[in-house]
Amino acid sequence: MLKKRLTSMLLALTMVVALGSQAFAASALQSTVKECFETNQYSEYDYYTLVTELQSHSDQELLDIGYTYDDIEQLRSLSFQTALMERASLDKSVLKNYGYTENEISILKQISHGIMPMNDMSLRAVLAQCTGDFTINSRSSSQWTLVYTWTWDKAPLFLGNDSVGVSWGAYNSTSSNIDVLMTSSKAVGTCYNTITGVTYNKNLSRDQDADLNGVKYNFNMGTEGTDPNDYWVKNGSVTVTVKIATGSTAQIHYMKLCGLYGHAVMKITGSPSVTPGAGDAAWGFSFSASTSVQTLAVAKYAYYTDSNIPRQDLSGK
Repeated sequence: MLKKRLTSMLLALTMVVALGSQAFAASALQSTVKECFETNQYSEYDYYTLVTELQSHSDQELLDIGYTYDDIEQLRSLSFQTALMERASLDKSVLKNYGYTENEISILKQISHGIMPMNDMSLRAVLAQCTGDFTINSRSSSQWTLVYTWTWDKAPLFLGNDSVGVSWGAYNSTSSNIDVLMTSSKAVGTCYNTITGVTYNKNLSRDQDADLNGVKYNFNMGTEGTDPNDYWVKNGSVTVTVKIATGSTAQIHYMKLCGLYGHAVMKITGSPSVTPGAGDAAWGFSFSASTSVQTLAVAKYAYYTDSNIPRQDLSGK
């Protein structure tokens, strides 16, 4: 499993482009990669183009910037084309239960039969997207209940061990961080049976060892094939309640919230790991992104106790 964090990968890609003596291009690529890894709406196509860029460089170039032979072997083994052909070979009824529309199923079948080329246009049409957002169930100066949700428009090509995480920071009217206690946390995923299309809810497993100011849940994204028990997790939510400690006179003026989804595109043995954020509250964090895991469906906002004040986007866009 590749262990490189997002920052390492950004540096590596910058150095690769720098080989062409195009400093301005490196800066542009760095911005593109960051947008690919950290976006509210993630497309598999974006990741496909990123991996294709890495695979276009020689082994020696990758070795020169710090990749190991194992890293390179795993990078070379990642094939969107093979995964797409396997997906396209499934029955139409199964593809429908994977979330594909009639038009998308038609494109998949044309690709599998050699009628339509597997190019940027066709890949963009059939690769999955994932979005994430927050809603606030209740809020006051002493207690908040927040919900992070994520949704795939269709099943991603790679179904492995995924994770979802939420972190927070509470602040008073002078923007000083104040301590809050988590009183409850629950995560649920909506599973779709790939044969029958029947849906059911699945309680997700909380990672008690997650080192961050928040919560992290791990789960199997699904099983691939045509077994009657096969399923995939289309969407889900994490609900958290936090409150001021008993006896404290502090009051919550606003909260910073961070919700992330860690998606595995290779068969990794463990769930995506997390990197806590910096700062007085360390309210933000990221999954340790690499060519085998990426961070997606990012939602970073500041919400105010006064619901009349609009939320502020903290993603840096």
